[in-house]
Amino acid sequence: MNRVASAGEWADWITRTRAALRLIVPLAALTAVVFGVTFFAQYSPRVEEEERNNASRSERSASSGEPPLRFFSSERRWDPPSEEAGYEGLYLLAPSAFAARDAYDRSQFNLQDRLFPGFFEARSEPRSASFWCENRHEKAVVLQLERVSCRACSGGRFAAIPPDVTRSMLQMQAVSSLPQGLVNLLPLGQAGPVARLGEFLQQPNNWQAYRFREAPHATFRVPPATNADGWSPQWGILELQFQVETLGAREPLQANFVSAVEGSGQYVSNTFTIHFEGVNAFEVSPTTLNIGELSETAPPRQYELIVYSSSRGYTADAAVAEALVPPHVDVRLPRGLPGSPGPFVRVGPPQPLSHDELQAFRRRLLAELKRPMRVMAAYRYPVLVQPDVDGQRIDIGQLVREIWFAAPGAAERVVRLTGIVRGQVWLDDNASEINLGAFPLLRGVGPQSVYVLTERPDIQLAEVESERSPRYLQVQLQRLPPAGDRGRYELKLRVPSRSEQPDVEAGRLSGVVVLEIQGPQPQRIRIPVRGEARIGR
Repeated sequence: MNRVASAGEWADWITRTRAALRLIVPLAALTAVVFGVTFFAQYSPRVEEEERNNASRSERSASSGEPPLRFFSSERRWDPPSEEAGYEGLYLLAPSAFAARDAYDRSQFNLQDRLFPGFFEARSEPRSASFWCENRHEKAVVLQLERVSCRACSGGRFAAIPPDVTRSMLQMQAVSSLPQGLVNLLPLGQAGPVARLGEFLQQPNNWQAYRFREAPHATFRVPPATNADGWSPQWGILELQFQVETLGAREPLQANFVSAVEGSGQYVSNTFTIHFEGVNAFEVSPTTLNIGELSETAPPRQYELIVYSSSRGYTADAAVAEALVPPHVDVRLPRGLPGSPGPFVRVGPPQPLSHDELQAFRRRLLAELKRPMRVMAAYRYPVLVQPDVDGQRIDIGQLVREIWFAAPGAAERVVRLTGIVRGQVWLDDNASEINLGAFPLLRGVGPQSVYVLTERPDIQLAEVESERSPRYLQVQLQRLPPAGDRGRYELKLRVPSRSEQPDVEAGRLSGVVVLEIQGPQPQRIRIPVRGEARIGR
């Protein structure tokens, strides 16, 4: 007796369940309800899978239209829930977020795909995806591996579920579909059958397991069906294992099997595809922070960075194996720049995003990345930019800081903060840097002059030689007569030839000249220097 719900029945169940859950079932009970019915949700094949099954019948024996094994799905990919209004908090009941699917198809998503993480940290331990099947024949069925796209990084195992376990699950599912059954019986009633199944699957001896590298033609045997009472079908689980070794999306794992009924000519080819992506334990959004122009007398400005994870949650639970520990933060100057970052850019303590904020952040990521991104946990880090801290003033000129995030078991991530600080000293024509242009390595360039203006004629400037970069850069600073109510300096720069200074290298020059306002409250001016030394004349 076939206990598989039709697509229409499952859609009706979704509608009725969603209405009931909104009124009476809290989040914890929702989790229990969905866990109990997950095993049945997957048995409504998608339209495209049904079409593939129909098309493959040409390969079967003409004596029977029933395939050796009826797999309820053959592809596994993360299927994110829609963020539409009305589905808040209904992660497992909301329709698919994939815009390419029509309204009917979106309502027929596979719960196994919704629960499949899709995003995995690059580690050595194997990951897995399950494909449920049913043998409806009175004979055993053999399932044999034909080929796999990555034999070295994959494996598989098969478990035949005892018919008495499927009987208890199906009978309890039937009871739960009665009036009031969902509310009153399902959470407690399904606990027993699910516990029995879980205990069975935890026993290694109940699995036929292979590493495909060692068994290129791994063969699994599915017992014959003995479904005399109509409640005890012979179900099985094919679990394909794979390793995620690199970050980013990669070619999906594809495995081809041949299934055949023992003692007959009935056979069919079964292809399984698993889509996945390697991720770091956390990422940061945005990856750059441009604050534009900032006056040295401006009030503090506050920004925010969001640290989120596709693989770790706020707490370790059934959905994720680990909790996301809020990363440690360190503010630095870019590598190669001398000096200290100072207290002018500070990052405050992390704050976990609320449920509503997390949903809004997912929608923002979807708009930015043009694709859904799984977000299990996210923290807000406030970033405060202060031009003046306890009488200490920020450097005038280009503002560049790197905000580094580090967490156990994860690669570091960095956000580059940039801006321009305007103050009482500036380059003529409001230039933001000195560009020496392209010059021959064998001859060098300069001296090249630029002019520095000060807000008052009495402001005295001096170069801070210890922070000059690169060290071979030759700098002269000369005070000129005032220009009206402005002070004026000439700044000469020269890059020596390779014969004069062996440290000069071909390629891009990226340096800095640092000036300092003399007096009781000194303040520095950082002037970027750009150029390119080329081989030849």
